[in-house]
Amino acid sequence: MSGSRCMPRCVYVASDGSGLHKIGMSRDPEARCRSLTQALGRQVQMLFSTPITPNGRAVEEMSHSALSDRHQGNEWFSVNADVAIAAVEKAFQDSGAVIHDATPVPLDREPLSPLQVRAKRAGLQQKRLAALLGVSENTVSLQLRGKWESGTPRYVTATIIAWEIMSHDDRMRWLEETEEVSARLKRPVG
Repeated sequence: MSGSRCMPRCVYVASDGSGLHKIGMSRDPEARCRSLTQALGRQVQMLFSTPITPNGRAVEEMSHSALSDRHQGNEWFSVNADVAIAAVEKAFQDSGAVIHDATPVPLDREPLSPLQVRAKRAGLQQKRLAALLGVSENTVSLQLRGKWESGTPRYVTATIIAWEIMSHDDRMRWLEETEEVSARLKRPVG
């Protein structure tokens, strides 16, 4: 086995805005999206990534296999973002992936808070947590770091714990229900 197959990586989902989604593997998914943007001549945005894991190759291969009927070439798939993300999350869970704890913290960034670490280990990204809670990503960031005016709200901690203990299927049901209820509440009455 080559050294690159064992090197810890993230598995990410990216979009070029055309309806296709790329499932790839990188040590730095944001940098990879920037290089794809340059190479393709169109904006490529990272939508999701797993925590860094030595099982990255297995997670990527399992994700590709799950979506093989929608494969469009290279690592691009004709599925919506939620389907691509769900395939990666399921593959991450099914692979028995372990999280590589040696993620370097950039010098200009403060270390992760214990709640941020828990959310990251559970595969709950700040963007998704913000959507679940109905607040901005900046608000969630302040809350997770205990820098909100009242500290970290209990509902934030409870949401992270719930995410940790739920199965992948339960998480997907929760996200679907949240979207459906939110959509119903936004409809005008009458």
